[in-house]
Formats: sequence, structure tokens, C-alpha cells
Amino acid sequence: MIDDIDGTKRTLSQFLPTFFEKGIHHGVSYILVDYPTTEFVLDNGDVYNIAPTKADEEKLGLKPVFVHITADQIINWQTSRSAGGEEVLDMVVIKSEEVRPTMSYASEVYDVLTVWRNHIIEVWEKPKDKDETEYQNIATMKNSLGFIPLVPFYTRRIGSMLARPAAERLAWLNLKHFRSDSDQTNILTWIRCPLLYLFGLSQEEMDKPITIGPGRAFKSVNPDAQAGYLEHTGAAASAGERDLKNTEELMELVGMQPLIRSSGDVTATGARIDASKSVCKVQLWVTDLENVVYRAFVIAAQWMKITLPDTFNINIFNNFGIDANTADKEFLLKLRTAKQITHRTLLNEIKRTGVLSEELDVEKEIIELESESPGAMFGDGDIDNAES
Repeated sequence: MIDDIDGTKRTLSQFLPTFFEKGIHHGVSYILVDYPTTEFVLDNGDVYNIAPTKADEEKLGLKPVFVHITADQIINWQTSRSAGGEEVLDMVVIKSEEVRPTMSYASEVYDVLTVWRNHIIEVWEKPKDKDETEYQNIATMKNSLGFIPLVPFYTRRIGSMLARPAAERLAWLNLKHFRSDSDQTNILTWIRCPLLYLFGLSQEEMDKPITIGPGRAFKSVNPDAQAGYLEHTGAAASAGERDLKNTEELMELVGMQPLIRSSGDVTATGARIDASKSVCKVQLWVTDLENVVYRAFVIAAQWMKITLPDTFNINIFNNFGIDANTADKEFLLKLRTAKQITHRTLLNEIKRTGVLSEELDVEKEIIELESESPGAMFGDGDIDNAES
């Protein structure tokens, strides 16, 4: 099964990267552990089984598959609480598309809704882009598992079956950068071209066409007449360039955050916590991913009516990340340079990580630093726009 995890000859190692990536993009990703249906519910309510025995299933080559379900495919669901207080998924509607040949040279796309319930599976469909057409029930099948085999993987859970993109802030910064870069390009288009001005011309001279170029002369009967070019000072372009640079630095910092290992506050003596005890967000996500894949294999075993061996385990490489102790200083300084934190916060955070002594009085340090020179506190002399 590992060598063909989804029925398309993809291995588990090929399946998981996309699954993990979508989990980060949407905040949640799902594995539906599906199994070829053998029990169909007839119109009269009877159940017809095309493979009533285990030998029949093996003869047909039936096996469970992992189906990657993205967040936008889940269009409805219902949950309840069990007697023990555990949340149970009672119903979920999954939307997908299916392409079917209509002739030897053509095909038609169908919108398909698969409604999973604890004991029944319904499949509804209609031709795509035909809103006036109602969905038609094309099959009703028995769910012999007795529960819905959908396993969620969260990176930023906000509720049952609900999540927000793990990199949402970075996405907004990307949009901000796009708009700022567009404005900057537009500004450069205009300020790169000087503006011709003419002064002191008579109305008759103004009405005549003026030729500008090499070997051409400008003449006027007015001895005080002037001609020249106005050039932009470039102040707006410089401000836009700084804004782009600050946004890019902040994007780099926000994108790096999930890789920074953190182990909490240090002790009062300033001693650092062993880096081996610290983890980053991505490592936590990988650990959750291992649990999700393991649960999916447990469900696959239930479909096949077998039990996984005690030695079965899922191990995914997770030895990566940036130690907070080595990244904090540069990270905090860049935040301060980008004016995303105050100077007081910068000193307090560096003090918290143990780089500065616990005995350092931050307020006193700020006052003394201000007295050294007007720009010493910020490094660029921009006191008016800075936060203290």
C-alpha cells in the first residue's frame, strides 16, 4: 500500500509533501481513507454486495487508498458529542470533479458531491457549469466502518473542522509588497522623465509647433524668455524604496518564524535552556503529521479487517530549525530596524533571552542612550517618526 498510497502509483513519500504544504496554506488538510465500495443500497432498501467474502475482495484486488481532501472541498459537515464527551463527525459533504468521455474525441466535466455518514455514503452529481440543473443521486452505498474515515491535519486550528492559514500574515505582507512595488514602478516611470517648461513666450510663439532634439534651437522675441527641464527630487522614490526594503525584511522574518526553535523563558540566572529541549512550529507540525498518518493506516487496517502490528510506526525526519539563542539577536534587531517593535521591547526581549544581564535597568538604559547623541537610539537620526 505504501508504494501506491492513493491508487495513482504515488508512494507515501510523494503523497505527503503536497498534503503537508496544503495544510500550511489552508491551516488544515484531510486524508480520506477510502475503500472501493462493495455494498450498494438498492431502491427497495436491500443491500447488494458484489464481494461478500474476503476471497472475493482479494480476487478483485480491492485495497484502501488515501485521498487528499483540501479545505475548499469540504462544503458542509455536522458533529455531535458522544456519551463520553468526545466530538464525533456525523456527516461531511465533499465536493470534487470528475471527467468522463462522451465521444471518442470529447469529454464532459461533472460536479460530484459525496455525502459521508456513519453508515451510509451517497454520491450526487450534475454537469459542471449548468446551474439550472439539479444534482442527481447516482449511488447509495453502505459504510461498513460505522464512522467517517476522515483524518484532519491542522497547522492553525480555530475550531472543529475550522482553521486559518498558518502563513496568513506572510500572505498579507506579500499583498502589501505587491502594491508598494506597483506604486514604486509607477512613480519611477514618471520621475525618470524630466518635465519641459517654457517661460515668457507670446501667444503666437505658443501656438507654433516646437521641435525638441539635437541641432534644434529655441527662439523667442522676449529677451526674458526661458526654457529648461524640471527634475523630480526623488524623495518619494527614496521613501518607496525604504518601504519596500522594510517590507521585504519583515517578510523574511515572518517566513522564518516557524523554523525558530523556542523553549520558553530562561531562568532568573540567565542560563540558557538546552537547545535539544526546544522545538519549532514546523517540528510540531511534523509530529502531528506522523500521528495523522498513523491514524490513517489504522483506519486502512480496519477497512481490511486486520490489525496493525505493534512494531508499526511512522517516522518523518524533523531534525531542522534555527536555535532561538542564535537567531534572536538578528531577528529582534531587524524587527526594530523595520519599526515593528519599540526600543524598549527590543531591550526587554534581549534581556529575557539571557543575552543581557537580569540586573539591567531598561528604562535607565534608554534615558542614558538618548543623552549620548540625538540619533544614537535609532541609528538613523529619525527621532520624530520613531517610537520610544
